[in-house]
Amino acid sequence: HKATLQPQNKTTSIPPKSHHPFHYSILIMTCLSSLLFTHLFLYFNSLSPSLFFPSTSLLCPLFSIYYLVLY
Repeated sequence: HKATLQPQNKTTSIPPKSHHPFHYSILIMTCLSSLLFTHLFLYFNSLSPSLFFPSTSLLCPLFSIYYLVLY
């Protein structure tokens, strides 16, 4: 049974690796677009730059959760 389980583990581990760079590109694109959107949103609202940093710190855990759900 051990010999039959080893090929199954190898075949199941291959698809996540092939999709892994694709998930990373989505994460990077969403992160950059959200940071740009928040930066432009705060800039056009003429808010203080100090409010930009808490918004980014709040977005970082949200994107890590989003990545875990997507993965």
